Formats: sequence, structure tokens, C-alpha cells
Amino acid sequence: MSGNAPTGTEPDGSHPLARPVWTAPAAWAEANQALDLLCRRYRSGLGPAREQARRVATALETLFDLNDDLAALTCPFCSDPCCRKAKIWLNFRDLLFLHLLQGPLPICQLRADLKQACRFLGDQGCTLPRLCRPWICTWYLCPTQTNLLRKLPKEIQIGFEKVVREVKEGKKEMEDEFVGVVGG
Repeated sequence: MSGNAPTGTEPDGSHPLARPVWTAPAAWAEANQALDLLCRRYRSGLGPAREQARRVATALETLFDLNDDLAALTCPFCSDPCCRKAKIWLNFRDLLFLHLLQGPLPICQLRADLKQACRFLGDQGCTLPRLCRPWICTWYLCPTQTNLLRKLPKEIQIGFEKVVREVKEGKKEMEDEFVGVVGG
């Protein structure tokens, strides 16, 4: 067997999906055009996927005030902000969510490569509207934020965890609905 057989990994040994996708402007445009075309072509069958995306958006919005409060208490004083070092980008599910909502889209992928910080990190934090951010930017809490959350009333902690589960499950259901219609 040849040494060039496909292994499911990149030459450096990493998984191909462990890297930002659609980083070039043309690739970003093509991905968005393809999703837009599919959403228009299968519009009549995508009602359940769109409804699921709306339910996810509603659930997400219940977390935003808490996220903003935690960020205000921690991020300005952090010596190593997550947004500067985290290797995050919009994945397929994030982008599909935005297309099904028919809302605004970021003008480009969050990073061109893994060496860069997020392009949308400004002096006062993220410049993207919360709903346009990757899901991980909402559910991930740094250790300091996690400790602050643990000091809040139990019902707030339980509520946060419940919504995180609902959003994770809802985004998967949304994607499954979309793939079922478009791929079926």
C-alpha cells in the first residue's frame, strides 16, 4: 500500500475539520451563496427547520444578559482573554442557523487561520451581534465566569444549563431537518 493513502487527517496529523473553513473571501461567499440557494430552493420544505432555528434564537436570547453581565465583570480585567487566544470560527451549523433565521451574516469568517485572533474582537469586546456569534461564544464560560455563575442562585445556574442543553439539541434538530429536506 502506498504512503499516500487517505487517512482522514491533514499532513500535519490534524483532523481536516479542526481548522477554520471558508477562510478565503471567495470560499466564504460561495458557502453563503450555496446555503442561500438551498434555503430558497427548498423553502416550502424548510418550515420546520426555520421554526427550530427561531426556537433556538429565542432560547439563546435568554442567555445574553447573563453573558453580558459575566463578561463585564471579568473580561476587562483578564490578562489572557479567551477571544484573543481561542481557536473559534463559524461552523456549518452556526452558518446554517443564520441562514435559516434570514438575519445578518458576518462579512467574513472569524479568522483566516489558527494563528490569528478573531477578526471581530474590538477594543470593547466582540463587535458581532450576539446572535451572529458561533454557539461556543455563548455557552463557553471561562473558569472565572464559571465561579461567578456558581455563586448565583441555584435557579439561575440550572436555567443556564437547561438552556445550553436546549440550544445544543435544537441546533442539531435544525440541522437534521435541513439535511433531511435538502438531502432527501
